[in-house]
This record gives sequence, C-alpha cells and structure tokens, in this order.
Amino acid sequence: MKVQGLSSIPAVPGGLRRELAEGPTLPEAAELHAAKRMTKEHWARDRLLFAAVVVIGVLQYLTPPTTLHWLYVLQRLYYVAIVLAGLDMGWRGA
Repeated sequence: MKVQGLSSIPAVPGGLRRELAEGPTLPEAAELHAAKRMTKEHWARDRLLFAAVVVIGVLQYLTPPTTLHWLYVLQRLYYVAIVLAGLDMGWRGA
C-alpha cells in the first residue's frame, strides 16, 4: 500500500511492520500491565490517594462558610489528587 500521490513512499515501512508483528499481542500486553499494577506498592499508592480525597472532603465539609477562601483552596486540592492519580496510573488508567 502506497501513500496517495507519493508512489515511492510506502505507507508502513517494512521494519516497523516487523516490529509490530514481533511484539506481544494485546491480551499479553494487558496481562503484563495488570501484573505490574497488582504490587503492594501500587495498592499503597491507591490507598494514599483515596485517603487524600477523603481528607480533603472532610476538611471541606467541616470548614465554616465564613471562611470562603479556605473552601476555594480545598476545592483546588482535588486537582492535585487527580493529577497524582493520573501520573501513577498512566495513560490508560488501568
């Protein structure tokens, strides 16, 4: 298969095609990824992130309405937890 208008350039180079064919299949890659995620270190990080979200929620609930600036700060702390979870869990979040 060639790129339209450029007859001398193949759409997928042969070397790349071989690399894709030699790599693990999708179920094998998912199984390897799941095995890495099931370590005690990952469970501890997941628990820590969950605890952080719970603590932020409790603090937000207990903050009196007269201190609106603290409510604003606590609401923005949820972003930190989301970013840390994204960095820990990776692109797929699996």
